Amino acid sequence: MLGLGLTKYVPLLLYCFSILVILITIFRKIEIGILFLIPLLPLTNILVKMHELPMGKDFVDIFLIVFFISWFINKKNNKFLEKTPFNIPIFALIIISWLGLLTGAAFLGTGNPFVLSNAAFLSWKNFIIPPILFLIVLNNIKEKRYIVLLSLVMIMTIFFMDWYFWKDFRWRTVTQFRDDLRGLYGTFAYLGPNEFASFFSHFLFIPLGLFYFDKNIIRRGFYLLTFLFSCYPLIWSFSRGAYAASFAGLLFISVVKDRRILLLLILLVAYWTIILPDAVVERITMTITESGELESSSGDRVILWKNASSSFLKNPVTGIGYSNFRYTYDVHGNVHNVYLQFLVEQGICGLLVLLYIFYLSFKHGWRLFRKSSDNFLKGLGLGFCACVISIMVSNLFGDRFTYIQLGGFFWVFLALVVRGNILIREQLQQSKISEASGDLEAHRL
Repeated sequence: MLGLGLTKYVPLLLYCFSILVILITIFRKIEIGILFLIPLLPLTNILVKMHELPMGKDFVDIFLIVFFISWFINKKNNKFLEKTPFNIPIFALIIISWLGLLTGAAFLGTGNPFVLSNAAFLSWKNFIIPPILFLIVLNNIKEKRYIVLLSLVMIMTIFFMDWYFWKDFRWRTVTQFRDDLRGLYGTFAYLGPNEFASFFSHFLFIPLGLFYFDKNIIRRGFYLLTFLFSCYPLIWSFSRGAYAASFAGLLFISVVKDRRILLLLILLVAYWTIILPDAVVERITMTITESGELESSSGDRVILWKNASSSFLKNPVTGIGYSNFRYTYDVHGNVHNVYLQFLVEQGICGLLVLLYIFYLSFKHGWRLFRKSSDNFLKGLGLGFCACVISIMVSNLFGDRFTYIQLGGFFWVFLALVVRGNILIREQLQQSKISEASGDLEAHRL
């Protein structure tokens, strides 16, 4: 930690400080707890070290319980749940996936889903935490200052993750691609380089969107620096799916806001073998071998997709149940395509819910970008639209959505975008009321 040898003490300090934060969250301000927990979600390397401390493994779960207690005690205007278009699809996602647990228990012997220590239940619990975070943040972050503050704290986390990867990778000699170059997972610890790269391909667009509209030169510089710095782990992760996702997001930004980026993308497409580092070029061209066949990782995915397609045809409406594909085919991991995974495990119903959530997410980001007169909210809307596009592309190549390290930030930024639109609507309504009152007063005079 900054070369001071304090890294090993960070988990303990955060753990001790969290006790004070929990008390403040319950009895004073839930916003403080949210600001404390959310930045830690992608920092698995820190959270894992807390497992050695009492109840450290349940750190995130404890905070979720604390949030619900504070939410209930301190609810404002007697409104517990804000009415939004996301409520129904979120509850549908939770119910459909829960029914999948029952299916696995009944037909695949995955264990009793009502036992908290059951592996299938724990997987499901981690799956629903990100959308639950959306409900918590949306219904408790109600002021623009907290939208700004939480966004800035999350961007600072992204910057820290950039630095953490750069600190470890900068000493490596990279002249050509080697498998051992993909051995760094950054702060994710358990997940692989593809997931870590996808994180940056999704969220580097948030600071980029804010960069275009902020008038403060210091903040603009920080946003631009974070965006550029995030390109470092993205490039050196050697993740072809993340490259495609970031390209799609940049293409959107270039069409909507900055045509200069479009020129750069055209040059990149035309001269990518010259512009990109040799090791990256080798990694991209490895997709097809000299004999014209798919290389091993791509070939394995094709086999998984064929197996998933076969399972889907047996249960097209409801699927084989959440997380049951691995038990059916005795494979480790997922289908390597989140749409196909939802289709095979949660059926057409589950896939439609997922696609509807992506559609609503882009719609709300676009509305915030187009309707808001506030520069911060406008930039947040633009960056989030590009983020949604990037997420939709990257999930073609794997599960880049259901893990809390990846999905956590998406759902939280989504909550801030939705809250921003609510603030705009409330301001418009207040303006109409003020105008009506003024007209009435003028009529009386």
